[in-house]
Amino acid sequence: MCVPLLLLCSWLLLFQKIGFARALDNPPSKDFREYQLFPSNDHSSGSYHPWSLITSDFAAPAAAPSPPPPYTVQHPEIGARQASTESTDVARNEIASSSTSVLATTYPHPESRFPKSLQRLPWSRQGRSSSEKPSHLIKIMKFSTLDGERYGPFHVGSQVFEARKYPLDIPFFQHLYSDVNLIPANFEEFPVKGRRIQASRIFHPEPEILSAIQITLQNRLNAWGFTPKRVVQHSDLMELEYLWPPVDTISGENNLGMSRNRRGRLHSSYLGQIMPSHQQRMMHLRLKVGGQDRHILMTPLDYKDYTDLRANAIRSKLWLFSEGFIKAKPGETPMLAVLGGTFLPAEAIVAFRGFDQISPAFMRLSGLPNALTHAHR
Repeated sequence: MCVPLLLLCSWLLLFQKIGFARALDNPPSKDFREYQLFPSNDHSSGSYHPWSLITSDFAAPAAAPSPPPPYTVQHPEIGARQASTESTDVARNEIASSSTSVLATTYPHPESRFPKSLQRLPWSRQGRSSSEKPSHLIKIMKFSTLDGERYGPFHVGSQVFEARKYPLDIPFFQHLYSDVNLIPANFEEFPVKGRRIQASRIFHPEPEILSAIQITLQNRLNAWGFTPKRVVQHSDLMELEYLWPPVDTISGENNLGMSRNRRGRLHSSYLGQIMPSHQQRMMHLRLKVGGQDRHILMTPLDYKDYTDLRANAIRSKLWLFSEGFIKAKPGETPMLAVLGGTFLPAEAIVAFRGFDQISPAFMRLSGLPNALTHAHR
């Protein structure tokens, strides 16, 4: 009788081990927050999400998502992200045969991706001199968006661009591009007097157009074998990333803007260049965004004069992007808006040659052929 009893105990122990192993393989569900750094490539698993940082609080899609749109949004050191459906209309440009497209995240993003601390200006005071203007004593501290991107710190009150990328849809700039009465216009049709464009000066960092510019230029550069590089060694700033602009506080508002003096300084960089010796340094980029024709003025600048970088070994070239606007009401003075600035590869001008979306600007004033063959001789 002892033998059957021993056999029975052995069988019971065996079943217990099997059950324990299964329990390890299939642990009971608990309210764990599950983070996924990048979108899963396994669409059949139902775990695909378009954001780079997700939690299990968001419901997984019921079925496998549709194939990604033509533009793949990718950061060179962060990884690929699928662009939104709307981004397919952002720029109807030539799509390079290259499968790589390096650029910032497609915009606009919902405000909810920003931490609550950015619902109002998260500023810290610097310095102790009471003679300095308030904006000269302020900086926005480092912060992370809910999709895992880190930004900052950003100085407020600087006279030049700061060599740090920023989120194009940062809430403090949204008031600058929310005027529905502004109509995009061709800046080359604005009156020119004394070789100066007759237009008022504004700051208009619209995320959609900035992203469209980025996509267009990156696709063209990819087709010519150029990939974004670090602007400065030991820096996170990459070519084609937009620099933090020289902005100020706005009295009585929870927003930032660009002062008249700063706008004037940036505008003078090209308003004084409309002359035979400078005309072919400025480029006219044509885009189609949301069914509208957009005309972008591209102007090369000296980074030592317009950024906080002082390194001598920078090969990348600083470019300023601007756009013309008119008011819906006839008779209003046209506007030339600063959009933003970024570094491009030094050889980018080679890739622009023969590109039907880019041509030298203001050629009508020079009498030279409208081609890039003479550019940067």
